[in-house]
Amino acid sequence: MRLINPVRRSRALKLSALILILLFGIVFTLSESSKAQSKSPRSIAYYSQLLAEIALSVRDQYVEEINVDALFEAAVEGMLEGLDPYTIALTKQNIGLVEETAKGKYEGIGIDIDIRNGAVTIITPLEGSPAERLGLRAGDQIVAIDDTPVSGLKPHQINQMLRGKAGTSVKLSILHPGTDTPEDYDVERAVIEVHPVPYWGMVNNDVGYIRLASFTEQTSDEFEHAINDLKNKGGMKSLIVDLRSNGGGLLGQAIGVVSQFLPKDKLVVFTKGRSAKRVRKYFSNGSSLFTSGRMVVLVDSGTASAAEITTGALQDWDRAVIMGQQTYGKGLVQNIFQWPEHEIALKLTTSRYYIPSGRLIQRSIRLKKRGVNLEAASRVIENEELPDTTTIYKTDDGRKVKGGGGISPDIVLHVEAPSELVSQLNRENLFFRFALEYNQKHPSVSRDITVGDKILDEFRQYIKQQGFEYKTHLESALDRVEQLAKTEKVESALDSKISDLRQSMENLSKSAFDNAKDVIALEIKKEILRSKFNQDAVYEDVILKNDKEVKAAVELLSDKGKYQDLLKP
Repeated sequence: MRLINPVRRSRALKLSALILILLFGIVFTLSESSKAQSKSPRSIAYYSQLLAEIALSVRDQYVEEINVDALFEAAVEGMLEGLDPYTIALTKQNIGLVEETAKGKYEGIGIDIDIRNGAVTIITPLEGSPAERLGLRAGDQIVAIDDTPVSGLKPHQINQMLRGKAGTSVKLSILHPGTDTPEDYDVERAVIEVHPVPYWGMVNNDVGYIRLASFTEQTSDEFEHAINDLKNKGGMKSLIVDLRSNGGGLLGQAIGVVSQFLPKDKLVVFTKGRSAKRVRKYFSNGSSLFTSGRMVVLVDSGTASAAEITTGALQDWDRAVIMGQQTYGKGLVQNIFQWPEHEIALKLTTSRYYIPSGRLIQRSIRLKKRGVNLEAASRVIENEELPDTTTIYKTDDGRKVKGGGGISPDIVLHVEAPSELVSQLNRENLFFRFALEYNQKHPSVSRDITVGDKILDEFRQYIKQQGFEYKTHLESALDRVEQLAKTEKVESALDSKISDLRQSMENLSKSAFDNAKDVIALEIKKEILRSKFNQDAVYEDVILKNDKEVKAAVELLSDKGKYQDLLKP
């Protein structure tokens, strides 16, 4: 069985795919027609025989020779086309990719992706990955990979294209939210080692902090160790759990994490399939290391899947205050069905995740079936699905919480997107490159380094030497207008106006550095500390001291009255 190539297909595969997809359309229509007329639908055995007969006719009678493997692959793809984006056929290589991700080590660029409103969307870049260091963010859309458009491809096909040997590069065309022109990123693949708990420590004498980045096979053990360490060595009385940009992972690990904060046998999550027999409940296991101290969980739009189960369970049991932004809304359960004698497996969506209050985590999704967009009870505002928040649920203590997909925080925190200048500096990896050169010139640099005007001036000179030219989206648009004017031969009539606009935009570009210098200083400091020391230094000397959301969480935890009021009905 050959690996299904997501980019290039033989002519035979294209023709056979068309034939078989049309066949499935006919079968689907006949089946629906039978139901409408109150007649018993045809059996699977009937259609299996029909398919076999048609496949034999195609193989034997078609004008060109047909590859049987390609014919079968197309048949399977056609059968699954109208289902959700996560139901897919897997080859041995695909299964290997899934297993690598669960173990937390693979070669690639380090992003979790999903299909949202028909676009390939980054759920989250993994912490410390090549993608994150170049400035890719949750919500960015991948338009093309190595100049090949990705529209219409499924997540597993895109992941195949992104994976590759460490040291090789892949070109991504990225559309950032709020922009209409893709930008190209050359991303060098690396060995991605996912550390589920990359950092824990004390923010002050009372407040502990745990950064939980993913749910892999080691998550529960590392998280339990972190809590014990903070309690026994740090004297922790309250806790911040940072689930921002956590794309999820293994369900069992999420249950293990939630169990640290609840008594034994409390419902964490349940799943419901098509029938009542397919309801399965999962309960806390009694680990229960921190069941009474105050807690804040930080979330954002990159918090998904197992991370949403964790967040939702803690909210429903009134065990923590949730702060941040609406989470992603990914709550479908897939099971892998394998046939050992065949080189193929089926990853099939069998049920949905529900948190203790009865809320569904999964946000409404759009399916594309035989070229027709089917909206699953969703509206779109600025290319984003709007959750149905009309249904109200209640937590264990009777607080009202909203359903409709994802988890709504108890306190919404607004975060500004990076400026165009900072995004461009990240894309060209200039913070990282400058930090390496700076540390070579200043070998005695210490962790309490202050990035003031002197270092900022050095950075200005450095990026100038590297040939960096900052151009705003407005300037790029003006370039296109000027080119169009030349094409239409009206440049003389618009010349003075274009010149005035360009001068104004150049002035804006010059002031952009000063306007963003605080953020630039923090980015420089992060890279200097990361390359000179380690990631712990970045957390302790930058994130815990400067992150606005962490500071808001610390402020809330220090106000017992306000904290308790938020958890009252």
